[in-house]
Amino acid sequence: MSTGAASIGQRSPAPAAVGVDGCRGGWFVFAGDEFGFRWGLEPRFSRIVGDLPPDSRVMVDIPIGLAGPSCPVRACDTLARRRLGPRSSSVFSTPSRAALDCDDYAGASRLNQQITGRKLSRQSWNLFPRIREVDAYLAAHRSARAQIFESHPEMCFTALAGGRPMSHYKKTEPGFAERLELLCARWPEAPAAIEAALAALPRSKVARDDITDALVLAVTARLDWDHLETVPAQAEHDQAGLPMAMVCPRATSA
Repeated sequence: MSTGAASIGQRSPAPAAVGVDGCRGGWFVFAGDEFGFRWGLEPRFSRIVGDLPPDSRVMVDIPIGLAGPSCPVRACDTLARRRLGPRSSSVFSTPSRAALDCDDYAGASRLNQQITGRKLSRQSWNLFPRIREVDAYLAAHRSARAQIFESHPEMCFTALAGGRPMSHYKKTEPGFAERLELLCARWPEAPAAIEAALAALPRSKVARDDITDALVLAVTARLDWDHLETVPAQAEHDQAGLPMAMVCPRATSA
C-alpha cells in the first residue's frame, strides 16, 4: 500500500476507484487501484479528476443534480433520510440551481424559498463553494458525467452494515469505532492509513470523519456495478441534465 498527501492526479498508475469528501483544506481523497489505496489532500476538485483514465470511478459526497421548479425536493434526499433513520440529519436539503448563483446567504435563502418552498440552512450555504466546483467541472467536461457520481458516506456505511443505520454520530468515539469496523472488514489496512493521514495533516484542514467518509466512498467505488444501487433506481435529472441520485452499495453485499 502506498500513502501520501501528494496530488492524486499526478500519481502513476492512476487509480481506478476514488472517494472524495469536502473538508476545510479543500478535498480529502482516498484512491484505490490494484496496488491498494492512496490518500491525498487537494485544494481544487479539478486536480483530483483531471488526469484520471476513462475507466476510473469517482464517488463524491456533494450534491450533483440540483433542485428546481420542476423538482423542488430531490427524491434521493427523501429516500436517504428514510433509510438513515437516526442519522437522517446528515442529509442536508439540496439547494436550487438558481440559488447557487447568489453571492450572499440572505439572497440565496430568499430565492431558494421562492423556488423550493424552503429557506436555506447554514449547513447547505456552507457547501455552496464545493457544489459550485463540482457543478462547473461537470458543465465543462460532459464526458466526466460517466465517471463522477454523487454518493453519501452514511448511506454507504448503512448498506455495508446490511441496511442498519449507524448507532452513533460519526464524530464520537463509538461512532468512529463502528464505522472503522466496517472499513476493516473490507480493507484491513484502514486503521494504519487513517492514522497516517491524521499524523500528516492538521485538524484545521482535515477532520477524522472527513478521512473515514472519503475511505468508505473509495471502498464503494471499487465495487462491481452488480453490488451497487442508485437511489432512486430511476434517477431524476435537473435543469442542466445532471442526475439527482446517490450511488451506494446494495445492502445485500454486506
